[in-house]
Amino acid sequence: MSLDSVELVVNFEKHFQIHIPDKVAENVGTLQEAVDAISALLNIRNNSFSLQDKIFGKLQEAILKLKSLPEPPTKNQLVINILGELTNEKILFLSNELQLNIPPAPPDKAGIKQIKKWFLLAYQPDFTYANFTLADFTDIICAANSKELVRVENISEKYEVYIHLAKVLSDHLGIDLYEIRPHKSFTNDFGID
Repeated sequence: MSLDSVELVVNFEKHFQIHIPDKVAENVGTLQEAVDAISALLNIRNNSFSLQDKIFGKLQEAILKLKSLPEPPTKNQLVINILGELTNEKILFLSNELQLNIPPAPPDKAGIKQIKKWFLLAYQPDFTYANFTLADFTDIICAANSKELVRVENISEKYEVYIHLAKVLSDHLGIDLYEIRPHKSFTNDFGID
């Protein structure tokens, strides 16, 4: 394991107040695998999304105040189709309605000019509205407010482990929460050796 990997594992251990054995850490390649490993260490088997459902319900209400829609939006709908681009004004409105912090959306990579070849980064952003759903947006809101929404000692479902891990990963590596998804690889997507 590289120094970056060891530091990340130590951050996970401190956050969840657990010890992650080396053999477990060595077999974790994606964020979802980290969620599963830490959930097992915490003896959490609940796969429900009750917190996501609760926050999405509040987001639905806020969206309906912002936009006139024929019916409430669903989790699998694309943000771009319901809200358009997430401008600072829309983020502020939704944040005030939800009484939760919502980080500003990064620029859509489809609209960014190609990075010059001489400028190399271990981590390259890939946010795009083309596949960004309201469920993804809800996850970002939950992760940004994970400490306020559910204390570590009260975690009862894997989803809550996920949002806490996403926040730790964002804080430790400086990766935008909009980029973090369960399927992403620590090595290939986030540049951790």
